[in-house]
Amino acid sequence: MQKFLYKRRGFLAGLATLAFLGVFALGVVRLVNYTLPLFIGSPAAAAQSKYGDPVVAYYNAALASYKAEDYDGAVKMASQAYSKLTETKGSIAQSERVQTEAGDIQFLLGLCREKTKQPDQAIDAYEQALRHNPNHLAAKYNLERLLKPQGGGGAGGPGPGGAGQQPGQAPGGQQPGQQPAGGSSHQPKKGI
Repeated sequence: MQKFLYKRRGFLAGLATLAFLGVFALGVVRLVNYTLPLFIGSPAAAAQSKYGDPVVAYYNAALASYKAEDYDGAVKMASQAYSKLTETKGSIAQSERVQTEAGDIQFLLGLCREKTKQPDQAIDAYEQALRHNPNHLAAKYNLERLLKPQGGGGAGGPGPGGAGQQPGQAPGGQQPGQQPAGGSSHQPKKGI
């Protein structure tokens, strides 16, 4: 066996080099077609790439549109991200990561619906966010705020279910122009 490998060491080294070059070329193609567009401000172009995760790309495009106050564009991109979650199986997978992504997308849709003065659609989106991720605190807060009867001196204090948002404050207690939180920031700390 040792003689066999020794005699063919040149062939094996060439084969290993070809495998390395193939993996390297694939990495460069992904970098150019997905990663760079995603990070240089063109997430919509990255979403069209077959080399990356279109859900992440569309969600980032929606966040960029939201930050630019293009709420209709944000709704369009977030809807595309949500559709991509169901593309392969026809339903959203029950994994925690996918459910968290779906909750974040619905939360962003709720924020956009609030900004475009569509409170009923915002309530639906926040309810969907909580269906996917029951621990989504910002969605809980915004839903309770929208469902709270307007006017009158409510019994609640500041915080969820209490006083409404302050003037000049975006939905969910964010400062104007601040992009909504995404990812695992909505998850409670485990083991503490």
